[in-house]
Amino acid sequence: MRRAGWLLALALNAPAWAVAEAPAGALATSPETGLQVWLETQPNEAGQTVMLPYVKTLHPLQVRASVSVVTKGAAGNARASQQARLEVPAGQATLLARLTLGLAANDDCRMDVVLHDLETSREVARYRINCHP
Repeated sequence: MRRAGWLLALALNAPAWAVAEAPAGALATSPETGLQVWLETQPNEAGQTVMLPYVKTLHPLQVRASVSVVTKGAAGNARASQQARLEVPAGQATLLARLTLGLAANDDCRMDVVLHDLETSREVARYRINCHP
């Protein structure tokens, strides 16, 4: 069953966003980390889509974030990725990356977000998010 995370954004009159239907990695649902990952999308002046993935956690984390987007459509296939080292304060939304893509309404688009603990290199969470709300 698919969840429509963008309904909350609609109810709050906020930009569209989507949460992962279910984390791809078992650690992402761990109650002790309390991780939440979501995606905000915004159009820019050039008609492209700006993708802003965020993370929020119950406890502070130092992570290496890997964010990748894969699109497939009539114009072809594309892949974009970014990595960053971040300090994620407890209880605050933290921007993981900023990606800008030409995204058509009929394109298939998915974003993968993988978080690794900086000290241990252990994978903390893995999410797959549909880019279209």
